[in-house]
Amino acid sequence: MQPSQPDVLQPGPGFSPAKPLRALLPVYFYFLAAGVATVMLGPLLPGLIQRWHIQDAQAGTLFTANFAGQFCGAWFATRNLRASILYGSAITAAGCIALAWVSFGSAHIALFCTGLGLGAGLTAGNVIAGTTVPAARARLIAILNVVWGLGAIACPVLVRLSSAAGIQYFFLQVPVQRNRQSNSQPPHHPHRERPP
Repeated sequence: MQPSQPDVLQPGPGFSPAKPLRALLPVYFYFLAAGVATVMLGPLLPGLIQRWHIQDAQAGTLFTANFAGQFCGAWFATRNLRASILYGSAITAAGCIALAWVSFGSAHIALFCTGLGLGAGLTAGNVIAGTTVPAARARLIAILNVVWGLGAIACPVLVRLSSAAGIQYFFLQVPVQRNRQSNSQPPHHPHRERPP
């Protein structure tokens, strides 16, 4: 059985540069929210230290848990790209929701889950953007990374705006924004989906 042909948009008659951008719109929305979720621990750290009454050295272990989750998520992301983005979004949302109520000890598990979802989704999103239109690979990935950067830049502003309502409000808003993109499906790439 031969592998299926790549599901790519090829330049030719009737090809418009806007078509790949429209096809990747759900991935771009995902990356915007993922930018916020990726850097949220930095701006939230002073509030978390105060909330849990922990030392700076203890707070550093939260970054380790998040990084370990991202590493593991990226490792498994390319098995099924669409599922990696969708499940990654859901796992990240679950981790953020859990962070609204967990104690310091349980926060490591929640941050590992958040990182796991981010690692899977961000890796898969980059692969999807890089294979949708091979001739425009660099441009599409550059736009994708700019969108992620906009989310990362917006994170401290969102933390500041939600500070009056409390840290739980921020943790509940991030999943809502991340899962809005789940309502629209990313492009389907059958050549990238391998059986388990």
